[in-house]
Amino acid sequence: MRKKLLFFLFLAIRLSAYSQDSTIYRILPVSISVFNNQTTLPVGMKLGITESPVHPGISIGTSFLWQEKSRHLLQQTATFGYYYHRYSQHGIQLYTELQYRYTRFKWLQPETGAGLGYLHAISDLEEFKLNSSGEYEKKRNFGRPQIMVSTHVGLFIPLKKKTSSAACNMCRNSATHAVQNGVFVRYQFWLQAPFVKNYVPMLPNTALHIGYCTSLKMKRKTGGKK
Repeated sequence: MRKKLLFFLFLAIRLSAYSQDSTIYRILPVSISVFNNQTTLPVGMKLGITESPVHPGISIGTSFLWQEKSRHLLQQTATFGYYYHRYSQHGIQLYTELQYRYTRFKWLQPETGAGLGYLHAISDLEEFKLNSSGEYEKKRNFGRPQIMVSTHVGLFIPLKKKTSSAACNMCRNSATHAVQNGVFVRYQFWLQAPFVKNYVPMLPNTALHIGYCTSLKMKRKTGGKK
């Protein structure tokens, strides 16, 4: 009888411990950057970085880890961005890139990436059309859907010791993320199309990004806790 009581007591303790530990924590990588947009090709010494005036932009994104080894990291990014190019357009971006980072050095890690996405271009100029009365009236400006094809090179500077995804104790699904905190500088080039069919069918853009990466700890409940 005593053995049965001890067994049920042990079982109750185990179930209680499982119930308390039934909340799984997921890691959501988040990056945010500010950038300067220029409509130019990445040629010459300036590369469109020091051109004026400044056309400001901001982007926020996340990433999904495909592969991580001792010296390499391969991940898929998803980014939402907005920029304003005076006398040209407002640009709303939604794109993804396959990003490679060389992680051998703890203090400075080069990276590159390429991808594609959607760009909604809203003209910053007023447009008019001739109506049936022979008068010009202002056209409604809802913007135009565009395709963007992008690539970038950059440097990532870790600010906190990176925890390997396999050793992360905050997430049981260890193959879906890399914990990373740091700042980055990226030089991005993208083509926007179709821009103006008979004039500039593909518009070249460059942007210098300065940003910060962090990771958010998010709870995900399971069936263990009632």
